[in-house]
Amino acid sequence: MWAAEGNEVVLTDESRTCLQHHDGRIRVWRHCGERMLNSCVMHRRTCPAPGSMVWGGIEYPSRTPLVRIDGTLNTQRSISEVLEPVALPFL
Repeated sequence: MWAAEGNEVVLTDESRTCLQHHDGRIRVWRHCGERMLNSCVMHRRTCPAPGSMVWGGIEYPSRTPLVRIDGTLNTQRSISEVLEPVALPFL
């Protein structure tokens, strides 16, 4: 079904890499009623881990340039640094 339309699809995504051993996310499995027990709570620093975010897009048979994004990506920065200068000319 996608044979004819597959050449007209553009896929984009962004990815964040962390420069430390982890980005502070910890998965915890607890039993019912254990949520606030001291043995289930771990205190940690709340400052953000240093890292970098990149954005890119692909289509058959080409790709966009990889865009490095410093800091926090919000709607206005997404439009001015990714959509207008890179994504729209690519399309």
